[in-house]
Amino acid sequence: MKASEGDSRMSRIRIDIKAAAAAAGCGGELLGDPERPLGRPTPIESAGPGDFAFLDAGKPDEAARGSAAGVIFLARAIEKTSATTQIICADPRGAFFGILREAVAAEQAALEPGIAGTARVHPEARVSTRARIEDFVSIGAGTTIGAGSLLRPGVVVGRDCVIGDGVTLHANVSIREGTVIGDRVTIHDGSSIGADGFGYLPTREGLLKVPQIGIVVIEDDVEIGANVCIDRAALGETRIGRGTKIDNLVQIAHNVVIGPHSVVISQVGISGSTTLGTGVMIGGQAGLVGHLRIGDGAKIGAQSGVGDDLPAGAEVLGSPAYDKRTALRTAMTLPRLPEMRRRLQELERRLSRLEGQSDSGTNSTP
Repeated sequence: MKASEGDSRMSRIRIDIKAAAAAAGCGGELLGDPERPLGRPTPIESAGPGDFAFLDAGKPDEAARGSAAGVIFLARAIEKTSATTQIICADPRGAFFGILREAVAAEQAALEPGIAGTARVHPEARVSTRARIEDFVSIGAGTTIGAGSLLRPGVVVGRDCVIGDGVTLHANVSIREGTVIGDRVTIHDGSSIGADGFGYLPTREGLLKVPQIGIVVIEDDVEIGANVCIDRAALGETRIGRGTKIDNLVQIAHNVVIGPHSVVISQVGISGSTTLGTGVMIGGQAGLVGHLRIGDGAKIGAQSGVGDDLPAGAEVLGSPAYDKRTALRTAMTLPRLPEMRRRLQELERRLSRLEGQSDSGTNSTP
């Protein structure tokens, strides 16, 4: 069902900003009705008269011409027969999502602070009067919750934790004892922060657990996806640098350090005591062994297996991972291997026949 058919489930947010104000906010040019409200944010293909959408600068005009959206953000004016209002700006995508970011922030800011009756807050915990603690949250002794933070239902925060200002912990997040979380951090549903690292010593009696007595530190402006596991350090810290973004289903082992503004995509596994520099990017399902040093700005392709240190700016692919250009050439060669093998076998047979003929000629008598 399209939004134009009245299905409000297409978006849970409605933006009442008028088109004129939206154009002014992004420094754009308005073509159409300045009083038209933006409405609901919707993909351009399925938008209706009560919705607003955007067209990326590089996409063809036909998508906009065929759209019934009430307001469209565009990089250039497009002639249409409908009464669609157009906002012409340098970055339509940026303008569109900038409005959404402001709307989501306002939605959260509008939530009433307070502690739900079903929440359990230890008497020695300190919770800001401007925080919102929802149903069935548990907060341990000595823990601090900052102003403007939001703890959704089922969140568990252990003892002696520090949760900064403007933090959002979504449903069923677990924050183990001693964890330190900076300001404006978001952690999505079901993630575990500060569980024991995987450390055992082999003995004659079996595997002996190594106590994991360190902590996890998450710096400001980090976002962590759903069902992520970040283990506490054996000693010292596991640290996630400011501005880093971590996708769903990532495993980060004990004593790992991830530098600022890095990106870690879904299903990545980083083994213990590996250190990533600033601005590192790791593709989905890549695996890194322990005790590595990954330089600033390195890029690790999806499903790569990294077993050696990487210098700053390195780009690698493959398992085992090696230089991106070499990996791409190798990948292009692999489909040709059966034919190359057949040709090699044919050359070997021809060479064998030639050698046989040569030997026969040498041994013949006049």
